[in-house]
Amino acid sequence: MNVELDRTMCVSAAECIRAAPTAFAQDDDGIAYVTDATDASEDALRSAETNCPAMAIRVTA
Repeated sequence: MNVELDRTMCVSAAECIRAAPTAFAQDDDGIAYVTDATDASEDALRSAETNCPAMAIRVTA
């Protein structure tokens, strides 16, 4: 799975981290970034994409 996160759109809600904690983290300013999406299940990544209130995450095959 390919995971893209537009950090300029992130609103620091951390929904991505709740959905896929092995794939996402937040920096000191609370902005999310992708860590290692290879450890996360497709369901978790799709949940992160769906639950992101800023629609900043895109998951593709």
